[in-house]
Amino acid sequence: MAELPRYRRRLTRLEIPTPSFAAEKSLVRYQQQIASDLASMNKFVFESLQGVVKERAKVFGVEQAPDMEQLEAIYNWNKEIDTARAIPEDQRTDDNQTIAERKKKKLSGPGDGFSVFGTTANEYFLAQSLDTMKVFGKKKILELLQQAEINGKKYAEVKPQVEAIVEGLTDSISEQDVRLGKSLNADLGLFGYTQLNAFMDTEIANTKKQKKRLFAASKEIYYNNLPNNIMYEGGGDVLQDPKIPDEVKANGELAATHFRSKSHYDFAFKTFLEMAIENEVDVSNIDGLRKEFNDNVFNASLTVLNSALLTNKKPDDLYSNTQKAVAVLIKLKDKKNGQYSATTEADRKILNTLPKKVINALITMDETQMLNALEKMRGFIIDNDKFIIDRDKQAVDLRNIEIDENQFAFGRVLSLLKPDSDNKDTIVNQLTTINTRIFNLDSSPDSQYFTNLDIIDKIAAGVNFRTTKQMLDFSVKYHNDSNADNPKYTTLDVAKDFADGNLSLKDFSTFTKTYGTIQDKEFTAALQHARTKMGIPDVTLFNGANLKEANYDIYNTYKNRMIEAKLNTPADKVFDPQQYNKDFLDDYVLGALTETANRTYAEITLQKRDGAMAGTTKQLNRFIEQCLGKPEFQDRCESLLEFKDKIIQYHRSPEGMEKPIVGFEDLK
Repeated sequence: MAELPRYRRRLTRLEIPTPSFAAEKSLVRYQQQIASDLASMNKFVFESLQGVVKERAKVFGVEQAPDMEQLEAIYNWNKEIDTARAIPEDQRTDDNQTIAERKKKKLSGPGDGFSVFGTTANEYFLAQSLDTMKVFGKKKILELLQQAEINGKKYAEVKPQVEAIVEGLTDSISEQDVRLGKSLNADLGLFGYTQLNAFMDTEIANTKKQKKRLFAASKEIYYNNLPNNIMYEGGGDVLQDPKIPDEVKANGELAATHFRSKSHYDFAFKTFLEMAIENEVDVSNIDGLRKEFNDNVFNASLTVLNSALLTNKKPDDLYSNTQKAVAVLIKLKDKKNGQYSATTEADRKILNTLPKKVINALITMDETQMLNALEKMRGFIIDNDKFIIDRDKQAVDLRNIEIDENQFAFGRVLSLLKPDSDNKDTIVNQLTTINTRIFNLDSSPDSQYFTNLDIIDKIAAGVNFRTTKQMLDFSVKYHNDSNADNPKYTTLDVAKDFADGNLSLKDFSTFTKTYGTIQDKEFTAALQHARTKMGIPDVTLFNGANLKEANYDIYNTYKNRMIEAKLNTPADKVFDPQQYNKDFLDDYVLGALTETANRTYAEITLQKRDGAMAGTTKQLNRFIEQCLGKPEFQDRCESLLEFKDKIIQYHRSPEGMEKPIVGFEDLK
């Protein structure tokens, strides 16, 4: 049966309208946006203002930071306080107490701890202060160490002072900022540590140097005192004494270390070496140090022996006795242990022929050194004998020089005799006085005194001043002799010939001066140089006819000027003939040559005679050929070429054609 349809109920949804708030929401969003924009704007403005504030605060903080002078003032202030407080209260003066009661100065920032400006200013104040304090602290440390080195202070004394600088500066900034304080402490601490290490290294090095200097000084004093120690404290006289003290006996032998024998000094060297090691002296070359020590002992002993020889009236006998004593000592000495056997009466007889100091010197030596010492003693005697001979010869030479000086004075006084003999009595008295001095120097039969007596008698009797032909012959004789390399006449000969009427007063005066000066080797050398400049050979023989030649007159005039200059030199000054030539010779020769020829001729001739150029055309061309093309001789070559050109130009002139340069006549 079909199912019947059922009725189904359906409900319809009701559409209820809701209110709309879009306008309100839009308004809220708008307001929120405005608020956000305002907040952003406010933040931007605030941050901008804050940046300006910070920049100003940075500048302010840096400007307020202390400079080096301010830090110095703070440092000195606080140092004064620390120094005063270090003094016990019962020992402080009123001033000390006043200083101790002060408050220490600290770094104080210019800002605060809550505002942007204040915190920023403090930050940069401390940062700038930190940088300045680092520089200041290092400066104070360096100053301290430099002064300490000058004052010779030690590391242990300086170290706490450096630490005090570091701690004091650190404390002053740590109160403001612990982090910055640690930074400053680390920086200055490292710097101070480095500088202190360098100071300690210098101290160690100086200490080593001081020790070495101390050892060197001690060594020098020891060596210098060795001769006296050996001479007076050697104790070698126990070998001369039959009653040997018990303390120097040892099984029938003499204990060498108890007196200053070689064994004693071998033992002394060990002490010497220990002292060297103690003073940190390099002793790697022990053999060298030992040789130095032994050489000084030996040389000191030789000094004692030489002293004995010098003070002994019979040095040859002393040497002979020493030879015999050396043989005895070699016999007595044990070659193994260096000790001496007890002496016999025969031994002591030989040893007692010597002074104690000689024995003291000999016992410091081994056999080889003794034999060497004998050889040196013999050499010393020979040298001393030679010295005495030389000394006596020197005394004779000095006496002869003094005699010559007085003889020269004798001639000088004699040359003052007037042609009319009006001052004859005065001259005779002066001559007699001078001759007495000569007699006191030499009273032998060959003394010049007796010849001078004869001259004085002839002067007193009267001198014939009439000029004769014979006088010219004697003048030639003395001229040639005085210009010879080895003149054989003297002022005495000149005086005799004058007294005998063989020389004119003028020639006598000239040759007296000449012979009085030519004995001076330097003076003679200067005259030889002058002759060369004037074109006069070193040895020139003249006759009566050519004495009046111009070149000789030039030379003779210059020589007399030079002699007068020497004679007029004050007693407290020394006449230098070479310097006289340097001052006057060239100008004199130039003037003289100019008068006889012309100026250019004189200049070229003088240049030729200097010896730097050449004397002939052939020689000049050879010199030029030798130096051409050689850079090392460029200056020399240029000088020669200039000299040659100067001669050529002169020869082209009327003066040169009339009077060419001698030796260069063919150079046209």
